[in-house]
Amino acid sequence: AFENSASPQIILPFVRRVLEKLGPYVNRWITMNEIMVYAGNGYLMGEFPPARKGELGTMLKVVANMLRTHEAMYHAIKQIQPTARISIAKNTILYQPASYLDLFSVVSARVSDVYYNQMPIRVLQRQNSIDYLALNTYFRMMVSAMGTSMGFVYPPELQSDMGWDLEPQVLYQVVKQYHAYMENLDILITEHGVADGQRPDRRRVAFVRDSLLGLALALNHENLPVVGYMHWSLLDNWEWSSGYDSKFGLYRVDLPDDQERNLTEGGKFYKELVAMRIVPI
Repeated sequence: AFENSASPQIILPFVRRVLEKLGPYVNRWITMNEIMVYAGNGYLMGEFPPARKGELGTMLKVVANMLRTHEAMYHAIKQIQPTARISIAKNTILYQPASYLDLFSVVSARVSDVYYNQMPIRVLQRQNSIDYLALNTYFRMMVSAMGTSMGFVYPPELQSDMGWDLEPQVLYQVVKQYHAYMENLDILITEHGVADGQRPDRRRVAFVRDSLLGLALALNHENLPVVGYMHWSLLDNWEWSSGYDSKFGLYRVDLPDDQERNLTEGGKFYKELVAMRIVPI
């Protein structure tokens, strides 16, 4: 759909219909989810529909059309609801050099950050079509002369079921990084969590606890403008191309069988944390 340069015009009737029905109840909007993930996996990696590989030019065209479509949606929403707060949900990756002594790694990590993390937000700022930062963040990537890697930093027992290393400082570092880029924008964490299908899910408990300690530091000691945190996810879900194999839910769902829901240990911990309104050390 977003290969079509007319996509901004095509989607506007849908936007107006949604505002007509939900506008009285909603003031904070997200127009699109993870533009770079959709385009990269659909046109470079071939893992998501339309499952094409190596089409860098088409991928860049799709990204450009999606950003133009967001701009059109932003202004359409503002016409109907001038006080609305609007953003995109931006998947973020903390790029770090595998060695700070290796100039190639340092420069490559910086370039990756500018292209993947900063570029889409900078475009929206130039369009005057973003009111806050909505960040989906899970993991870091280590950059070296051999490329990028998500899983070689920690042993398997300290990785999620998707092979992402469980470094809890990623959430804190991403918040600091984005605030440094865009000081005038509030930050809403729209996704953060861990795939942990073990029973009990001890990795989830530790990762959530330690990650939110970092977020509390950003809020209470550094006064960073974080306005909310949303955990991914309430229930086990169909996770992109991973299907039902990746267990992100605070509630375990027996899929695809009887779909019975059971609260995980991570879910119990998160429930207690929300009730206490503090992060236990």
